Amino acid sequence: MSAGPVGLGFDLESLDNGSAYTRLRDLLTGLGGTAKFEGVGVALLIDEAQALPGAHLDILFRAVNTLDEYPIIMIMGALPDIMKVFVWGQRSSPHLFFSDLDPLTPEETRSAFTRS
Repeated sequence: MSAGPVGLGFDLESLDNGSAYTRLRDLLTGLGGTAKFEGVGVALLIDEAQALPGAHLDILFRAVNTLDEYPIIMIMGALPDIMKVFVWGQRSSPHLFFSDLDPLTPEETRSAFTRS
């Protein structure tokens, strides 16, 4: 995670005892509370999400889905087969919206990197 010039990493390896979910939820609750107090929002941008194991994605979705009172959004980029990685069930799916995007055309790519 990063905010401006500051970055933060955390380990989700300890899935067995449930502490990964608690630590992630506490971190996101703290960020959300600060953002709400400051009148701003938090955007969690996750690229290459297909590289995460399904159990880690499930923890991430569980944690984010409990933060309705905070101004937090999560946007993930992944290869099209990401839908096969999700651990589907009551916890992962309530707020999931999937959009399959085509690659940018050469003109769209130039436009994204040049000033109008």
